[in-house]
Amino acid sequence: MILDKDISISKSKSTVYSVFFIDGVIYACWLALLPVIQSKFQLNNSTLGILLFTLSVGSLLSVPFVGYITGKFGSKKVLVFSFLLLSGSYLSFSQINTITVFFIAVFVMGCSVGAIDISMNVQAFNIEQRCKKYMMTGFHASFSLGMIIGAFVFGFILKKIILSHFFILVAILALILLPWWLKSLPHDGHLNKTVRICRKPRRKVLLLGILLLGIIIIDSSLTDWNTTYISQVFSDSAELNTIGLVTYSLAVLVGRAFGDRLRNKIKDRLFLWIALCLCILGITCLIVAHNEELAIIGYAISGIGMSVLLPTIFSIAGNHWSSKPAFGISMVASISYFSYLITPIMMGMLSDKHSIRYAYYGSLFLLLSMVGSSFLIDRIKYKHL
Repeated sequence: MILDKDISISKSKSTVYSVFFIDGVIYACWLALLPVIQSKFQLNNSTLGILLFTLSVGSLLSVPFVGYITGKFGSKKVLVFSFLLLSGSYLSFSQINTITVFFIAVFVMGCSVGAIDISMNVQAFNIEQRCKKYMMTGFHASFSLGMIIGAFVFGFILKKIILSHFFILVAILALILLPWWLKSLPHDGHLNKTVRICRKPRRKVLLLGILLLGIIIIDSSLTDWNTTYISQVFSDSAELNTIGLVTYSLAVLVGRAFGDRLRNKIKDRLFLWIALCLCILGITCLIVAHNEELAIIGYAISGIGMSVLLPTIFSIAGNHWSSKPAFGISMVASISYFSYLITPIMMGMLSDKHSIRYAYYGSLFLLLSMVGSSFLIDRIKYKHL
């Protein structure tokens, strides 16, 4: 049994949807803050890349331990503790005035982000198994909705309140629903008290990890550098800077809202191939764009393509190792999270040396190489719902 008898499936679904939603709101806040942080600490693009690199190191280092802890104690406890840690990070941001200490706080934030990613996807997988149908993209749609609302709200209020108060506001947001989550989130039904922290990944899980590695590199370039791209290439207005992020998030929301329906009708190989081709078209628009309208169209097309890639790979990984989904998801994430180390440095250095537009050529080349790799999905045996 995956879910507790005393927690109804509808209540569990709504609770997990809210987790993804709040995580999306907080992530949008972080992205909206990047230009402000860059200005406050006088950071160039390379140093901003190193800051994002620090966040990624924290996420990457936490993932193997999260797989072990989640398998032993359950995703519910890990999720609640991770949001407490995330809230503490934002509270510390409000008191920090030196860049060195800020980097340390960002590292801690990265650890909490990695733990949240794994534990909330395990919760989504549990419900997917209980309902016996694909639902992962729907949960990620809730994350995208949170990003849209967060980008709208934070884009307009960021210049209207003191930055330290803004950090406190986000910390409260991370805490406000914890009592409800602690009561309503289901316990996992596949705990294993003898699990090991490190395992040799199966070759097919390794393939999924490599595919997800490329996917996250591209997604990071489209999200983390979204507001910076708009501000440096087209507009320096705080309100307009978030237009690209809102457009991308809205496109991702639309794609994820309908993604599960399409995935249930066609093979995963074709499903992933269509999504990758849309990403290629969208990033091409960003490279050639000479006005803000074409760039917005590029973000919209890319968003529809990217919307289904990450949740589909997580779903396949969980089903490939269905008895221990925390291990399947964490192993794939452990490999793919190296992309968070690559992308900030790559984007920062290329945008400083050439331009941020030029940096998207790397994403385009990576997408072209991934199209052929997507056909290997059929060689991975996993439980279809």
